[in-house]
Amino acid sequence: MLKVFLKRLIYLLPILFMVSTITFCLMYLIPGDPTDLLLGEYASEAERQSLRKNLGLTGGFFSQYFSFLLNLVQLDLGVSLLSGQNVTELIAERLPATLELTFFSIFLSCLWGIPAGVFTASTKNNWIDFFSTGFGVLGMSVPGYFLGPMLIWIFAVVLGVLPVGGRGDFSHVVLPSLSLALPLGAILMRMTRASIKETLTQDFIRVAYSKGVSKFSLYFKHALKNSLIPVITVVGLQVGALLTGTVI
Repeated sequence: MLKVFLKRLIYLLPILFMVSTITFCLMYLIPGDPTDLLLGEYASEAERQSLRKNLGLTGGFFSQYFSFLLNLVQLDLGVSLLSGQNVTELIAERLPATLELTFFSIFLSCLWGIPAGVFTASTKNNWIDFFSTGFGVLGMSVPGYFLGPMLIWIFAVVLGVLPVGGRGDFSHVVLPSLSLALPLGAILMRMTRASIKETLTQDFIRVAYSKGVSKFSLYFKHALKNSLIPVITVVGLQVGALLTGTVI
C-alpha cells in the first residue's frame, strides 16, 4: 500500500506542473491589461508601470512564467488585490475552518450514505427500494443554495435550536455540514447500492450464503468490504471538491 501511495504521489507532481502551467498560460493569453481593471482607464502611465512592476508583469512571457513557478515552489502566492494582505497568510487563516467543515461533511455523508446504500441493496423492488432510490435522486438534484436556506429556516428560525452563522462550538458547524452532507450522502448511497448489487453476483457471496452466513454479516462484512473501492474513490473526489468549493 505504501508503494502504491508513493507511486501515485510521484504521478501527482507532473499533473500539478501541467495544471499550473496551463492556468498561467490561460491567464497570460486573456486579452486586456490588468492595470486597466485595477486602476481604471484614467490612470496615468506612471501609475500603470508602477503597478505592473509590483505585480511582476514587466518582463516577457518566460520571465513571468519562471517567476511564477519560483514563487509557487516557495509558497509565495503574492498579495491579494482586494485586501492587500499576503495570499498565503489569508489561506492559512481560513484553512482550519475549511478542514473542519470538510471533515464533518464527509463524516456525516458516510455515516448515513454508506449504511443506507447497503440497506437499499438488500431490498429488491419493494417500496423501500423505490423510496430510497427516489430520495437519492432528490438529494443529488436539490441545489445547495436552496437546501442551505431551508435548513436555516427550519432549525434556526422556526425551531431556534441551531445558530444561523459564525464559528465557535459544534453547534455552528451542524447546519453547513448538513447542507453539504445530504447531497454527498445521496451520491454515496447510490454508489454503494450499485457496487454491492454487483458484488452480490460474485461466487464467494453464494458460497458464504450456502454456508449459512447471516444476512447482516453477508452484506456488511463480505459484500461491503469488497465493494468499497469505487465508494472510497468517490469519497476522495468529494474531499477535493469540498476543500475547493465549500465557500459556495
